[in-house]
Amino acid sequence: MKNAIKTFAIAAVFELAFASCSNTSSPKIPVQGYYDTSTPSGGETGSGGTGGGAGGGGTTTTPGENTTAYIGSHKPTETKKVGDIIFSDGSFERLNEILVMSTYQQSNAVAVIFYVGTSSDILGEKTLGVSLLEEQKVWISNQNAEGYKDVAVNESDGTVNTNAIKAKSDYNETNYPAFYWADTYNAKGFSSGWYLPADKELKALYDQKAKVNSAIENLKVASNYSPYATALGDNIYWTSTQCIVHYAYTVRFANGEQGQSLKDTTSRYVRAIRAF
Repeated sequence: MKNAIKTFAIAAVFELAFASCSNTSSPKIPVQGYYDTSTPSGGETGSGGTGGGAGGGGTTTTPGENTTAYIGSHKPTETKKVGDIIFSDGSFERLNEILVMSTYQQSNAVAVIFYVGTSSDILGEKTLGVSLLEEQKVWISNQNAEGYKDVAVNESDGTVNTNAIKAKSDYNETNYPAFYWADTYNAKGFSSGWYLPADKELKALYDQKAKVNSAIENLKVASNYSPYATALGDNIYWTSTQCIVHYAYTVRFANGEQGQSLKDTTSRYVRAIRAF
């Protein structure tokens, strides 16, 4: 553990030196992992961070034997904000904190937060993040599928719609392509809990399109993924909400307009979302 912490610290210093040399007019400070000191050395107590100017959060201490070095500078238990980049260990980094991310951090990002609500908000008190990748799929490929009619009709909670579809005996990738892709979306450390967003959830994502894309810009250069993170385009995206028997709602991300598309013959873009 001590060697791992030492290596982590050396890497952070190297990144700082590289950033300063490569951009002398406006050097950026790299994110450094948050140290959670459960057994501090030198008689110190509490938890702390290496800081790095990017919101280490807490009182800096000397890392102890049981110290955990998180990938981001914010602990998983901290309150999240729209634009936060979530990593595979649950830690995160804030969009509004200028940073240079390491390849390791980029390749361990799993989502960007797009909604943080209270009990009085339209989607209620939850925190939602969106997948970094997308695909084009049809909603349901077969009009004879059990879930084709009057099943996925919830407008504000895509988990209700997704679970209703998953409960059908013929649920599989062939019959329910959009739902299946979202449901089985797998990001490092987060292989479950993803779903196809309901109508109002997708509209909430559109409302934060600029901020989400700004966060994704920090992730597009991960060398071991091609591509790893795809910005939200001006495409038409599926919701999980049925409109009428043969149609489901969509949202056009060029202007936020709600539309409808034929479930079984139209291919639209799909993003997975989940609670964090």
